[in-house]
Amino acid sequence: MYEFLWFFGGAALYALLYKLLKISKFYMLFNEIHLYLLMMLESTSQYLELAHIIKSEIIKDSEISEEEAKEINSVDVQTIVFWRESVIHKIKVNTPPAFQDVVDYETWDEMIKYLDKYTEKKNYER
Repeated sequence: MYEFLWFFGGAALYALLYKLLKISKFYMLFNEIHLYLLMMLESTSQYLELAHIIKSEIIKDSEISEEEAKEINSVDVQTIVFWRESVIHKIKVNTPPAFQDVVDYETWDEMIKYLDKYTEKKNYER
């Protein structure tokens, strides 16, 4: 009789440990995908800034008035800031509830600090 209980107790414990390990692997996978996503977003942001710099140089060399150039520059900067804010918002909104604690930032600068911290810890190349 006791052998029967030990057998089913062991089987239940095995099933529980299997599920816990499976959840742990999903969590680690999500965390890694999240870091790679943030690295791609950082790279995209850097390309946006580079495009802004190139555009500013082209505008400077064109026949556009200085006032118009400043206005265009201001709109471009606001667009980049808005894009960054919307990216952070979309990440927070679209992250599954089970993984919300992974998204430990509220702003672009906090996200970059988060990325610096974890990429340094895992020796990722950026």
